[in-house]
Amino acid sequence: MGTVAASVPGVDPPRSSIEGCVLFLPRWLLPPHADNEGFAAYLLTDTSFDWVAGRPTNLVDEEEATGKYTVAEKFESALFAAEETVSRNYVARFMVELVTKKDTFRKYLHKMPVVVDNTHVGSYYHSTRNARNKKTVKEKECKVPC
Repeated sequence: MGTVAASVPGVDPPRSSIEGCVLFLPRWLLPPHADNEGFAAYLLTDTSFDWVAGRPTNLVDEEEATGKYTVAEKFESALFAAEETVSRNYVARFMVELVTKKDTFRKYLHKMPVVVDNTHVGSYYHSTRNARNKKTVKEKECKVPC
C-alpha cells in the first residue's frame, strides 16, 4: 500500500509550492521516506515483476463501511484536503479484490491507483475527475459489511 503523498510522475498533476515544501521536510528529515519515494520511482521503470500500489487518501476508522468507494488512476485533489478520506475497510476491500480478481489486478498492473471513500469525498475531487476523464473513475460498492 502506498500513499497519495507519493506522486506518480507523469500521471498526477504537479503539487502546489506549499505542498512541495511540506513534502520536502520528510524527505530531508526521515531517510526512510526518501527511500520509499525512490523505490516507488524504481517500480515505475521495472516491469520484471507484477505489482500494484494502492494509494489511499486520508485514512479513517469506521466500524462498518457499506457505501461506495472510488478507485482512480491519479490523485486530483489537494494533498491536505481534510474531506478526502477513505475507510480502512475500503482499502482492505480493494486489496482483497486485487488478489482475488484477475481482471482488477490486470487493470491496475504496474500502476498506483488512488482509493477514495465516496461518503467522505469532497465535491471538487469527484466533479473535476468526472468532467475530465470518466475512464479514470471506477466506483465500487461494498454490499456486505466490510
